[in-house]
Formats: sequence, structure tokens, C-alpha cells
Amino acid sequence: MDLSGTSTDTAAFHQALARIVSGKSIVGFGEATHGTAEFERAFALITRKLVREQGFNVVVFAEMNFADTWQLNKYVLQDSGETEVGFHTPYTFLQEDRLQLIEWIHAYNRGKPAHEKVWFMGADVNTPNGAAHNALLYCSENDISLPTETRAALTAIAQLPLYSQAEALRDSTSLKNILAKLAPLYQLVQQHASQQDSLDLRQLWLAQSIASLNSALKSYYAVSHTEDPFRDSTMYSNLKWVLAQRPDAKMLVYAHNKHIEKKLGISDLSPDLARLGWHINQHHQKAFAVIGTEAWKGKYVYSAEGEATDIVNKAGKIGTTLAKATATPVGLIHLNATPELTDFFNRKHTITVGIASPASMYSRTKELAEAFDAILYVRESSPIKIRELYGFNLALELDRAKHANMLKSNSLILAGATSYTTLDSYQPGKGVKFTVNFLNKDKELISFKAAPVLPDSKLDHEFVFPDATAYVLLSFTGEKVQEFSLADLTINGIPAKEKDLILSSKSYKKSYYKGNNMQATSPTVIRVSL
Repeated sequence: MDLSGTSTDTAAFHQALARIVSGKSIVGFGEATHGTAEFERAFALITRKLVREQGFNVVVFAEMNFADTWQLNKYVLQDSGETEVGFHTPYTFLQEDRLQLIEWIHAYNRGKPAHEKVWFMGADVNTPNGAAHNALLYCSENDISLPTETRAALTAIAQLPLYSQAEALRDSTSLKNILAKLAPLYQLVQQHASQQDSLDLRQLWLAQSIASLNSALKSYYAVSHTEDPFRDSTMYSNLKWVLAQRPDAKMLVYAHNKHIEKKLGISDLSPDLARLGWHINQHHQKAFAVIGTEAWKGKYVYSAEGEATDIVNKAGKIGTTLAKATATPVGLIHLNATPELTDFFNRKHTITVGIASPASMYSRTKELAEAFDAILYVRESSPIKIRELYGFNLALELDRAKHANMLKSNSLILAGATSYTTLDSYQPGKGVKFTVNFLNKDKELISFKAAPVLPDSKLDHEFVFPDATAYVLLSFTGEKVQEFSLADLTINGIPAKEKDLILSSKSYKKSYYKGNNMQATSPTVIRVSL
């Protein structure tokens, strides 16, 4: 079949799909790799079909952070086309097909009453900073007074990703210490929420993301998959939250095969880890169906920069067996359609597993008919097309002892000129932000100030040093920005040295050139561009 949704063999696919999902209210769709275009297109095809004809009303990309996807949900729910979408997760890139699906949901929802609209959400806790940001926002909006050390911990966590300038903030404090500092937060938020007659969906979303912060921190600090049961259990907790808010929810859940399978992994990196699909199956077995995926050969993308690698092709792999049996480019196989098929697919086959890099591309043994109800088979994998949402961080760390001449007063006066251009495609949350972080002698964050940077603007900011400040960390963070220039940066009237500026980014490069600027001091322009 093809994946256009119009051909006659697609009609046969829909008939097979109808048998698999009949009577189900939760349909999982797995991806054998995180970078195969055919898997994304198949899920989009299934989503459009089930939303239109069977009333499915929640689309979950389970490995996108729950805390970070409120703005995307807001976008698909509102009738207008404008919103500011913020991303905090380090995996902030979106496939072209996924963006098209988001736009389709937005168009489908337009003009419908609220109870008929389709939600779009993530469920993961890959990183804790989005939840920390939401905690600060919720407390600020509701006049909740946090203890000083709790607020300081939240501001530190909110600064963690995207780039390495924040790693020292994480490493400077133990997980146990952070959890202890955050303990008052949960009690205060829970107490506030329980006293309200009603909270709107946004406030409820913020509160739920705050409830997942502990798990997000534990996952972030885990040194291996075997020590991280928190991700999948919290994914399930977030899906339970949806069911509590929307009892009529019919969910489509997209995640890697290893997250969405019904059974505990066999000969996997984490053989006894309870995954999201296992949790769903334990509590919603009769309502749950899972379609896994497999690819015989081809390429897939394994990084946000669009780097591609080959699908591993092994003789014992189920994809190889199917490739010998049929020349179809794409097909849907009901694994339990007959006892004979169940028996065949429950023999110990291996299956493609492509995650973040070529080193993690491997095959594993699996009783497929127990893990999945069906498999979408792709003969040849095509790499996804990515619209990068990455940005850069241009940082300057100042030591009050070493830079005494520059930091001799109790105020920090910054001056300079900035200009930038954003990516011209659909890129939510574009722009540049300026941040000043004040750190103590142990490089723990005391406080920070942040402000948006307007294109083609002059810097003119003054900040007062908090007590105990030993270091100042300045940063310009750009998201979805094609090019950024910083000219004549001065601190308390003294030119900043370009050699002290550090660029952290996977997608951008730094170049210096001499420019003709209005100010006589430091004619250097720092340019960051794709």
C-alpha cells in the first residue's frame, strides 16, 4: 500500500486497521526507529482516519515532554492561528510530517465546540526544566509564596537545558538535596488547587506538570536505563490525568516500540523495566491495541542535525523474513488473526531497534504477538525531514575576583547592539532571550534575570548584584534563529573580550569579523549563523 490515504490498497489497509482497533479506546503506535518517515506518515494516516470516523480525541506523542506541550495543545484548540509555543526539552526538533499533523488537527478543530476538539500532548519527563518553569509560573500567578531555597532550586532547574552552560548548576547540587528543597512546593500547590472551586485546563496542566517534577529529576539524574523506571511510569500517570480531565477520551499514543509494547522487554537493554505500554495494558487491557513497526532496510535519522545511518539488516530479523515473503513496500499484519500467525510471530524473531545513534542500532529477540497486536512493515525506511527547533547559547562567565575592574560596582550595566533573523518556516517560539545568572562561590544559582531581545535593538540594562554573588553568567539564547549578531558588548563601560565568549550549540557555527560600528570601542561583531 501507499501512505497517501487515497489509493485502493489504502482502503484494504483501513479494513485491516478497523479489525485491529474495533472496540478499543487506546491505540498505541510504535516506531522501530526515531527517524523513519514512513512510520510518521502511517501514524498521521491512522490518526486522521480514527479522529474522523471513530471519535478519537487525544493525540499523544509520548516522548515529547508533558510540561512543554501545553502551548502546542493551546494552538490546536484555538480557532486563530497565532500562539507562542515554548519548548524546553533538549530534543526540540519536529519532523515535517508531525508538524503537518499538528496543522491538520488545528484545522479539524476550527469551529467545533470544546467537547469535540482533539487534544495534542506529550507525556514524557525527559528533562525537569519545563516542569520547574511551570512551577514558578503557577506560583507567581496564584500568589503562592515559596521558601527562598525552594525558589532558588526551581530557578536553577529551569535553567538546565538546552546547553552545557547549565551543567555546572546541576552538578553542583545532589539530587537528594534538590528533592529536599522542593518538598514544600508540592504541599503548597496541592493545598492551593484543593481550595479552588475550579481551575481552567491550562492551570490544571501546569499543576500536573508540577506533580511530575520529582520523577523528571530522578529520570534526569539516572545514569542508565535500568535505573530509570520513572519515565514510563510518569508517562502513564500523565495519561491517567487526561482520563480524569476527559472521561470520554479516546487516545492515540505514539512512542518507540520499546515504550509502547504490552509486555516487558525480552533481551533488551532494560529487560525487566515496566514500560508505558505495560502500564496501559495492566489497567486497560480490553481497551488497548498496539501496532508496532518494523523496517527491512534503508536509512533513518538518528540526530537533530538530520544525520542518517543504515537500518541493520540481519538474517534472523522479522523484516528480512517479510521481505522474502512479499515485495509490498508497506503493509499491515494482524499478528493474531489466526492461531498459526500467533504461533509464527511468537517464535523468537529479532526486530529493528533504532534510537539515538548508530551505536544503539541493534536487534533483539521478541515474542511479537505478545508485544503487539499488529505490525506495520516497511520494506525500505526513508529518513525523516526535520525542521530544527534548536538554537544557540552564547555565554560569558565573569569571576568577580578576576574581573574586578569590570565588576567593581554593585551594579551590572550592559550595553551593545544586537540583530537577528528567524527561520522563515513555521517555527513556534522563535527569538532570542538575554539572561543574567548570579552564582555564589560554589557556582550555585542565587537568582537570574531574563528579558527578550528584539531584532535590531540596542542593549541598555542595569542589574543589581545579590548578596553572596561570586560569579556572573551572561547568556544570549536563540531559538529557531537563523543568524544572530552581537556588536560592541560592554559591561560597566568596559568592552567584553570576544575570546571569553563561549558558543554552545550543535546546529550553529560562530564566526568573528571586523565591522564598521558606530561606537569606537571594540569594533568586533560576534556572529552566530546556521
